[in-house]
Order: sequence, then C-alpha cells, then structure tokens
Amino acid sequence: GEVIINRVQDVEPILDFNQALRTANKKHPKWGMHVASVPNVVIEQWKKENPNILTEPGALKKKLQDYQYSKLLVADRKYL
Repeated sequence: GEVIINRVQDVEPILDFNQALRTANKKHPKWGMHVASVPNVVIEQWKKENPNILTEPGALKKKLQDYQYSKLLVADRKYL
C-alpha cells in the first residue's frame, strides 16, 4: 500500500497577527526588525520547492517579495 501524509495548519491566526502588526508598526528601524511571520506549512512547501531556501542568499527575500505572499509580511517590502 501507499502512505500519504498531508500536513495542514490553520494559518488565519498568523495572518491576522501579521495584519495587526502591519497596522500598528508604521515606523521601522532598518536593522533588526521583524519583517514577516511565515506559517510552518508554508516554510515546508517552500523547502520542498527549494531545499536551500533558508540558507541560499536572497532566496527567502525573493519569495517574500512575491505579491501572493504579501499577507506574510508585517513590514513594508522596502525593508526586505
């Protein structure tokens, strides 16, 4: 037989939190700031697509700059 593992996560609380931070944080320092919260299931999918996404220079930034992932950001894209 075949075993299929499907991972799911309720990401709504994370997206709501991100929205609250985007609304509350209008001024950001350039250094050491929180720019995104990414649900684990999304990180897992990205790692399937690119196993080196967390270590490859610029790979994670490129993903986060994609507008389809804009709800993961807590800061303006210019801070990426």
